[in-house]
Amino acid sequence: MKTLRIRNMVLSDGIPKICVPLTETSESRLLIEAENILSHPADLAEWRIDFYEDADNPEKVIAILQKLRSVLKDMPILATYRTASEGGNREISEEAYKALLKGICAEKAADIIDVEIKRNQNTVKQIIETAQQHGIYVIGSFHNFQCTPSDEEIRTLFKEMHDLKCDILKLAVMPKNNADVLRLLEITDEASKLYAEPLITMSMSEIGSISRILGEKFGSCITFGSLSQASAPGQINVEKLYQLLQEMHCI
Repeated sequence: MKTLRIRNMVLSDGIPKICVPLTETSESRLLIEAENILSHPADLAEWRIDFYEDADNPEKVIAILQKLRSVLKDMPILATYRTASEGGNREISEEAYKALLKGICAEKAADIIDVEIKRNQNTVKQIIETAQQHGIYVIGSFHNFQCTPSDEEIRTLFKEMHDLKCDILKLAVMPKNNADVLRLLEITDEASKLYAEPLITMSMSEIGSISRILGEKFGSCITFGSLSQASAPGQINVEKLYQLLQEMHCI
């Protein structure tokens, strides 16, 4: 697996890094939430822009990212606009999505951006190209809140992310049973040997919560933990998640 250094964080094999999502809707509460992260065992912060009350105003989004940088100091910031079609809080037009993410990259307002790879392919390619021109890392992502796709579909998704030259490959899916969780872990292990890019995978909901602590064993390098409000089903409290990861590392 390729090693990526993002500010003070190094992504490679070993204990997965803990990412804490910021989900407050107003600027004032968001900045308080960000300050709170610093007293917890978090490695990076994800701003879920789709929760923000002015999410469709690029100027305000970029201004808040700059304020978050001041608060979070050298902690890496992941900027994510999760659309409703992939389990997010709102929808956005193709042009607005492209303009927002390209604007964030042009201003170097985040260290990493999340790009949903199943959007219009020209949009996706333009965003990735702009990000990498400005030294911003790209997480190519796919989320399915209804089911866990077939093994072949999952393999195809990883290949698409790789072919798009995403820096990190992310897949989050919903299990219907324990077998779905095991399938995802098995294919994650397979993909970690096939691709050099770091992987992030998770099986959501309570059934899949075990996948959030097994990254070190199967090849997923980041896991998501919540402070208060979870941004996805099955997210574990950050303090408990940290403890579980440490215990898993000793096994």
